[in-house]
Amino acid sequence: TTTNTNGVYTLGAVQPATYTLVVLKDGFNSWTERLTLASGQNISGKDIALTPVINGASLSGTIFEAGSNQPLASATVQLKSGNQVKFETTTTASGAYAFTNVAEGSYNLSAFKNGYNLASQNISLTAGQNLTNRNLSLTKTTAPDTTPPPAPGNLSFEILRP
Repeated sequence: TTTNTNGVYTLGAVQPATYTLVVLKDGFNSWTERLTLASGQNISGKDIALTPVINGASLSGTIFEAGSNQPLASATVQLKSGNQVKFETTTTASGAYAFTNVAEGSYNLSAFKNGYNLASQNISLTAGQNLTNRNLSLTKTTAPDTTPPPAPGNLSFEILRP
């Protein structure tokens, strides 16, 4: 969900369970907290303070379709630290993506799109670094065989007397 202009957010119709609440904003360090919601419980007043990234790195590239090398529009690109998504964006019509003000550290860069297999690579960023042309290629998923089985046939034979 996205906050309103005052920074207020609401998550409605949430089923009882344990969740990981992740808050992302370009130019800020991400924030994560695990919350357990019991049946009938409402949680409110959860204030979150994001801290700005100082002297952040930049990362950019293009997502391509493997084989054809055509750029892929509307692919999701994520930067993860451990299992936590720190940054997420969607590629442009020309397959381009960019992250700015990324905190120094080691990340897993991944891209995915419906109908394609996920592609990823590990990267390390230092303060102020501008890493360009970090491209990934996605391969199409193989479609299941939808060929119908052959129709039943008839066997006919003749028994001959010797």
